[in-house]
Amino acid sequence: MNTYTLWTALGAAAGGACILWQARGSRHKTSDALTALLILAAVALAAGRLGYVLLHADYFREHISEIVSLASPGYWEHAVIAGGLCLWMLSSRLRDRITPAPLVILASLIGIGASIGCIPSGCAYGREVFWTDGWVWSLRADWPDMYSINNPRLPTQLFMAGWLALCAVIVLLVFFVMRRRRSHDLEIIVALWVVCFAAGDFVIQFLRMEPAPVIGPWRVGQWADGVMFAFGVAWLMRDKIVQHRNRT
Repeated sequence: MNTYTLWTALGAAAGGACILWQARGSRHKTSDALTALLILAAVALAAGRLGYVLLHADYFREHISEIVSLASPGYWEHAVIAGGLCLWMLSSRLRDRITPAPLVILASLIGIGASIGCIPSGCAYGREVFWTDGWVWSLRADWPDMYSINNPRLPTQLFMAGWLALCAVIVLLVFFVMRRRRSHDLEIIVALWVVCFAAGDFVIQFLRMEPAPVIGPWRVGQWADGVMFAFGVAWLMRDKIVQHRNRT
């Protein structure tokens, strides 16, 4: 198991521990939460791996044996989120067993773990910087790219990990405010997290330099960010409309 997979697994384990801690109190609740967590994790990771393989189809045509391999890292983060989120939204049982706040924590910790794991693995690396780049030079990190070549680069992996941590803090603060006001639609914090993630990742993608399909002016990840951002905003607006109708 390489460091990328290890860090991703550690993030998932920490997030899963939060879900199981919330379900503490009876063996039945804990068992149901663990089952739901394993199902959600399996679907999300399968979707993420499938997305990664499709993005790099040319490579995997010649390395078919690496499609399903812990030694060959690679998950497309947008597909991971989409797969897990779709399953969570479509299954009322999963929503009962994995509530919004632990789900946000789980998603954030997995993303942070994957981002940190990308540092030694050389994935999601940033563009090279030079001493003539002014203040940007002070942000450099001498980390490797996917070809194991060390050069001063922007530490986009840390940018992503930091942004995910900030997203989690912001969303959880909103959650506690809503719960204090006894709001009944706490699920919208998941939509808020999606919006925050997509906005931050869209910007960070401009700083990344690993090979990725480009459609028009943007990388394919940025197009996915745009779709996710629109989906999250539509979800938030729908909630506001429903609340307004209920009041009137």
